[in-house]
Amino acid sequence: MIKVIVNGAKGKMGMAAVQAIENDTDLECVAECDVDSDLGNVISNVNPDVVLDFTNPNSVFKNVSDVLSRGIRCVVGTTGLNEDQIKDLESMAIKHNTACLICPNFAIGAVLMMQFATKAAQYLKEVEVIEYHHPYKADAPSGTAIKTVDMITDAVPDVNAHFQDFKKTELIEGSKGGYYKNIPVHSVRLDSYIASQEVLLGSAGQRLTVRHDSIDRMSFMPGVCLALKKAVDINGLVYGLEHIL
Repeated sequence: MIKVIVNGAKGKMGMAAVQAIENDTDLECVAECDVDSDLGNVISNVNPDVVLDFTNPNSVFKNVSDVLSRGIRCVVGTTGLNEDQIKDLESMAIKHNTACLICPNFAIGAVLMMQFATKAAQYLKEVEVIEYHHPYKADAPSGTAIKTVDMITDAVPDVNAHFQDFKKTELIEGSKGGYYKNIPVHSVRLDSYIASQEVLLGSAGQRLTVRHDSIDRMSFMPGVCLALKKAVDINGLVYGLEHIL
């Protein structure tokens, strides 16, 4: 039985995770924490195998750093970490002989969407990303959008090569999206969404759309439970659920 602390247990994702862990015979939720909890004290009292973080972008780096410094493994579902912070967490995980698994999206379908888009971008090299979330999401663009762009540009460095001066034609600043690694990323925030993303790809005379929609937070839970189980067998830092599937 893998003992898990859920940090951010009062949030919607945290509550869904607690329920999923309770329904999994290989996992045990030994404590539920939130922003006002003394996480270090709770860790000392229950001695977990893994801490699952579903807090917020403002506190996630400190939370995960505290967990790793104690030699405890951590699965991170909170987005908002930048590249420097991820590198720092990787160094910390190695230093303390533990593991950090960061998953911008736990939905298996979303991981497949990113992989399909990365494959397609090798042939259709004009790319834009549109992500849709509820208006209470704390960060924009989403971690999934950033991860998608990272995957595409790692595989296809010359994507959108002819769009270098694309934004010069904007009449309203930002109307063509925010640019990350030369790919326009558009963030939509509406009450009708939980988490959706589409990647638009094109070339002369053709267009391909790769889209994924999470219509219920339970879509993330199989990935959450899988990540918690895999976390006990890895070392260092792993960024992306696709690496453990």
